[in-house]
Amino acid sequence: MWWRDDDATASSAALDRLLALSDLPLALAVVPAQMRITLAERLAGGRVDVLQHGFSHQNHQPSDKKKAELGDARPVPVMQEELTRGWQRLAALFGRRALRVLVPPWNRIDERLAGTLPAQGYAGLSLSQPRPAVSDRLFRANIHVDILERAGRSRRFVGVEAALGLATSHLAARRAGTVDGGEPTGLLTHHLVMDEAAFGFTAEFLARSSGHPAVKWRAAREIFSAGAG
Repeated sequence: MWWRDDDATASSAALDRLLALSDLPLALAVVPAQMRITLAERLAGGRVDVLQHGFSHQNHQPSDKKKAELGDARPVPVMQEELTRGWQRLAALFGRRALRVLVPPWNRIDERLAGTLPAQGYAGLSLSQPRPAVSDRLFRANIHVDILERAGRSRRFVGVEAALGLATSHLAARRAGTVDGGEPTGLLTHHLVMDEAAFGFTAEFLARSSGHPAVKWRAAREIFSAGAG
């Protein structure tokens, strides 16, 4: 299994609470255009890997389409230029802690753009749902257990039964061979918008699973370097 948290920009009380939940490896998807130096200072000395969460986390799709920053509404070269600037900012602030792995905002990306990522230097891509069988040079590891649902403009915990159902469904599909059995089951959190129930579930889920002999929590650095290798 692996753990990804999205939308990080700066040090905050919510981030402190997330980091205090567990010492298991965490991948933090950081928005380059909004990040602050306080975030790098907070993560210094820890075990957190940093992934690139698009560029500015702005929606560019028309109103009749689902939100996406890296969708089909803009020319590919424009999005490539933004991603390059974003990566340069990320690398300058986080150094070797930053991994060349793209996490598109809203977990959506135009496949034309995705096809150019290896040439741009990206080693990995992380979306949602079981990864497809692809033959490109881009290693993919997605998330499958999103513990929040949208309620109007806000987010709320999906509930214990629903969250556990997402986890067990992906694990069962891996065993049955209906999805890629080699893909780690991914947990997704959003520390900035999590309520008490979401924090409580995450803490218990991490604690119980990490104590199980059949479970290994892997760092993003390990997952994506193995894939690239």
